Amino acid sequence: MDMNRDRLSIAKEMGADFTVSPEEIEDTLKRICDGVGFDIVVECTGQVSVWEGAVGYVRRGGTVLLFGGCPSGSKVTYLTNRLHYDELTIKGSFHYTPDDVRYARDLIVSRKLNLLPLVTGSFSLHDIKKVFRLLSEGKGIKYAILPDSTLKQ
Repeated sequence: MDMNRDRLSIAKEMGADFTVSPEEIEDTLKRICDGVGFDIVVECTGQVSVWEGAVGYVRRGGTVLLFGGCPSGSKVTYLTNRLHYDELTIKGSFHYTPDDVRYARDLIVSRKLNLLPLVTGSFSLHDIKKVFRLLSEGKGIKYAILPDSTLKQ
């Protein structure tokens, strides 16, 4: 799920079974899982409202993985009935291990995954301010920062 249609399009191109914008989630829950909810929801935004909303997308006995870190001092509120009687599991996850990094590196180097659709463009380090501006405007997904000598002019 994403608000950015370009990101959803790339996710679909890379093999996502379905993509959905936030305003479509209720219809998607009905269509995909008969309104019961997903087995697992992984939250990656670090926004309090999304942390709180994520529990509404899982089935009874489902799991919510809170990966996106919220700003320090943030608080969230959940309905106790939903957590207790529906036996939800809420897990926090911070960071990754060196083994995770090695595994990810090996996947990238082996080219077993086609990650090129995630790279929106290439820039020199000299243009880093432009890259940060584009990202702050919600444009693109990832940008490669390359030595000037490798860029085609």
